Amino acid sequence: MNPLRIILCCLCLFSTVPCPAQQVLQVRDVSRFPASSLWLAGNPQAIRGRHLEMESVLDLAKPSLQDSVVEVQKQRNKALLGWTMKNILGLHWRSMDSKKQKYVGSFSREMHVFDGLAKEVDINIFIMPHLPRYVGMVRNIYKNTLEFNNGSDNQFRLDNPPFASPEELRHNAAGFFTVECEVTPPEAYRNAFNDRFMPVKVGPNPFGEDPNFGETYPAMGMMGTLCLDCNHNCRPEIHPIEWLWWLDMQPEAGAAEDWQWMVGLIHDGSGRFEDWSGSPLEGQLAVPFRVRSTASRYHLQIEPLVSGGVLEPEKVLPSLAARMESGKTEFRIGETGPVLEVEVKGLAGAEKAYWWIDGLTRDKQTGDWMGFLRLAAAAEEVFCVRVSSGPR
Repeated sequence: MNPLRIILCCLCLFSTVPCPAQQVLQVRDVSRFPASSLWLAGNPQAIRGRHLEMESVLDLAKPSLQDSVVEVQKQRNKALLGWTMKNILGLHWRSMDSKKQKYVGSFSREMHVFDGLAKEVDINIFIMPHLPRYVGMVRNIYKNTLEFNNGSDNQFRLDNPPFASPEELRHNAAGFFTVECEVTPPEAYRNAFNDRFMPVKVGPNPFGEDPNFGETYPAMGMMGTLCLDCNHNCRPEIHPIEWLWWLDMQPEAGAAEDWQWMVGLIHDGSGRFEDWSGSPLEGQLAVPFRVRSTASRYHLQIEPLVSGGVLEPEKVLPSLAARMESGKTEFRIGETGPVLEVEVKGLAGAEKAYWWIDGLTRDKQTGDWMGFLRLAAAAEEVFCVRVSSGPR
């Protein structure tokens, strides 16, 4: 082997000087990081079962949708039955906000999958928040719902989960406000969705037994349309969900200190929300990570799980954006920081999705680095990935 090559390899391994093959990522100094990001520098098991802490970490993720404005107020079931339900029986979905909403909370009851009319196979998730931002959001949702229904609270969704609930969400002795959140996974990808991402078998689905959760009442983040379901007493919902993300808290998931993010972009497959959820559905989601000042190497892994109808995004992406194809890429964080390795495990059909490193900052007080692994996709059907992050 060429002696010069040996010397260069040794320098790459043991020197803080960046090697030619490693792109140096620019870093901006900040006075302090969000307090909740400190959890990302440690073992994820430290927040297992702690709903406020799990939600605060999930809230660090940044979702966006290319089509984020709700321009049409009402949606209904399609064909003659849908026309009859809306125009004669007055049954429909009515938007509550002109923009799609981010929402983070914890399951307040067991998930249920409902097999309804035609292609409707709804995942029904009831989410109760603990973070002040979303507690206030839910209080406002129910205030507006009460006004819309002329003071009737018959449509309120209340729960008493087996964990502490915010007193601000208590309605009465019957329980606390919770919000129903729904989506129908595309029919052609339902089996893969069930096997690799989230259970969709009809009936109850206890998450404590699912390999991608590790929690009976997991915390979850989502983005979708906030609406009133006037097919059922005009009760509030987020429907359809379009972005969905949570933490896999199984102790055996990945390396000991790895954070396991489950992320899905889902085009509703029921055919009921063509004006609210067009196809292809295009969006981006930024997954946060934090690197200790003492780290020499940090690893990010992207594993596509389910891919259906993934197309080139229309939105112009930065020059750093790379296709989601199998391989490893190494960066240097700043001129003298640790090596950041990004590994992609390819999946046929997912190659037109993209990733890049975004928003790298350094905390002046601790010396830690924080950044985001940004994912971008346009999916006619569905795009689901697992993102693992941790020191090496």
